[in-house]
Amino acid sequence: MILTTTMVKNWMKSVVTTQSITMGKLDRTKEQTVCVYGSRSSSPARLFPASYDDKTVQVIVRWTHDSELAETKAAEVYGQIANQAFQVQGKAARSIPVYDEPISLGTDEKGVYEYSIDLTIYCER
Repeated sequence: MILTTTMVKNWMKSVVTTQSITMGKLDRTKEQTVCVYGSRSSSPARLFPASYDDKTVQVIVRWTHDSELAETKAAEVYGQIANQAFQVQGKAARSIPVYDEPISLGTDEKGVYEYSIDLTIYCER
């Protein structure tokens, strides 16, 4: 089974507390949204056996004009998706964060705070 960004987004919908999760394009009309991208970076060193596929994704948490609320939400999402064991189409999967915490991207042109969470998802073939 090839793990897709859609599969990751669907899993996130079941664990992340938000009204809006998109994939591939950040909805900049919303002040509170999460978006999943297939990562442009390569996967880190392989942590699981060859019987597992891996997919690195970038999760953007876009959250309000309040820096404290944004940082709190990014930490909450990180806790919900980092270092988690779950199932994808009946196969065991595990999310391993690339970094120890969400990375602040600052604000966009409208002053909305954004954070990045990079994960590698390992999934049984």
